[in-house]
Amino acid sequence: MPYRRIAATLAAHGLATVMGSSRTCPQRLFTSERERRDAVREVILAGEDPTGLDQRAYTGIS
Repeated sequence: MPYRRIAATLAAHGLATVMGSSRTCPQRLFTSERERRDAVREVILAGEDPTGLDQRAYTGIS
């Protein structure tokens, strides 16, 4: 699971993270429509369903 690898890397630097399913939080703005599409594609390739979350991504593209 990618999350475990990320959590282990953060822990090696003294940082902690938790995985919660109760809500989602926008992390940052995408820099372009292409970046948004690529991120959604990666979510799908990881076996996750972006419906209702990443597909209507937090974006600052005007």
